[in-house]
Amino acid sequence: MGFTYPAAMWSGALPPQVMTDMVEWAANQGGVYTVNSPHQPTPKTISGVCGFVQLGQGWAFLLHDMVDRFQILMYAMAAIGNTPGTWTAAECFGPGGSASGYAAPSQVLLPTFLRWQLLFEDPFDEVLWFGRATPRTWLAADKTSPVALRGAPTSYGKLSFSMQATGTKTIAANVTLGSGFRWPAGGLTLRLRSPSYPALKISSVKVGGVSWSVFNATAETVTIAKAPQSLAALEDIVATLA
Repeated sequence: MGFTYPAAMWSGALPPQVMTDMVEWAANQGGVYTVNSPHQPTPKTISGVCGFVQLGQGWAFLLHDMVDRFQILMYAMAAIGNTPGTWTAAECFGPGGSASGYAAPSQVLLPTFLRWQLLFEDPFDEVLWFGRATPRTWLAADKTSPVALRGAPTSYGKLSFSMQATGTKTIAANVTLGSGFRWPAGGLTLRLRSPSYPALKISSVKVGGVSWSVFNATAETVTIAKAPQSLAALEDIVATLA
């Protein structure tokens, strides 16, 4: 994929089909990209991937809600682009285990992807997403710890967030907004990626103990477009699956 395609994806201007075509072409080529050097009058073809460059590709996948492709990219980069145990990242790597030296920009790839799984800002629709691309197993009923972020900074202010399955058919979420938080123009969207989907889908939602009708069972989302009169209501979101 080289530098050009992921950089173009950063713009947000590429439609999903164009992105899909580029990714599938690169896959069919074995990840080949072309490098031009001042010392080489003709392009030199090099097989490989540079970790830090893939930030643009991952961001665009989530922007267009290509969750499966995002997760494949993230965990492939974790498995191939980082050393086992220490998670140290090489700048670039290629077939046969070849790799260049350590590079701090590549080191930030996985932490950034992890944040985007949990908390993602859509700069065009101005929607703040929670849990947009989390692995489904994280909301399994047997998990004893919640999926959570504490004091996370965003363009609108700091916030904390958690979600956890409280049974085989219920998921509870808590969104606590920090002091001075500015409500996004597009509101908040919470995605509850249950491992029981699609056999079980969201059938009802309560926000602050009050029935909430703005949810999409197919997209697994709960949308809160406008700030409720009491922000404390966001700390008690419960979805029932059926």
